[in-house]
Amino acid sequence: GGGKNGGFVDDTLFKRLQLEEKELNGKTEMITPNQVEGSFASKIKQKAMGEYLSNVASTFLQYRDTMQYGSIDSIRVPFVEEAKKALQRASNEERTIFKQARKQQSQQSTATKNNTKSTTTNNLPLLPKSYVLATILLAIKGDHTSVPLPFGIVRQRDMVRALGRIVTDATVDDCLVGAELLMIPNVSAANIGGDGGGDGGDGSGDGGYGGLTEGDMLKSFPELVPLT
Repeated sequence: GGGKNGGFVDDTLFKRLQLEEKELNGKTEMITPNQVEGSFASKIKQKAMGEYLSNVASTFLQYRDTMQYGSIDSIRVPFVEEAKKALQRASNEERTIFKQARKQQSQQSTATKNNTKSTTTNNLPLLPKSYVLATILLAIKGDHTSVPLPFGIVRQRDMVRALGRIVTDATVDDCLVGAELLMIPNVSAANIGGDGGGDGGDGSGDGGYGGLTEGDMLKSFPELVPLT
């Protein structure tokens, strides 16, 4: 399943996510070379992934009041290997969309800078509201997280409910198969899915913590619906 949300926030969100990524990297870097291929190392990675994903979802929950758009989608497959393949396909598709959206964002940011070069502090133009967009992709055993809500995401409390399930289920032993976080702005290049190679970016840059305009966000992600 995957969830998206757009909202207006300060850079505290990004700093928290960067800290959580740093903690994840610290845990996985403790694995010694002779443990890398063993089941012990696999359990360490799985536990670290689950804690990271749970913390990320928990952090997003703290910004529930800023969530203005959202969507959710999921599929059910009978075997873990099929879930891994489905996650990889979804990851590849989503990264392509994010890459295009980041390029659009970079062009918009450059145009805005060019338009404001000659302005003074007493005559600043009104800039469009900037939106943060996040996608959580995950493959997880069981039905609690993978089964979509009956009517999808239509209210803020639907998004809160979906994120709350991730907070809880991601840390259940032997439950999380793989996951990935994609964001605009590109706060992190970490991939916690294991096989996908991560959201490595595309070289276009995000211009600091700049987000997407509402129009660009809805053009790139038409499945988003306003949250009531």
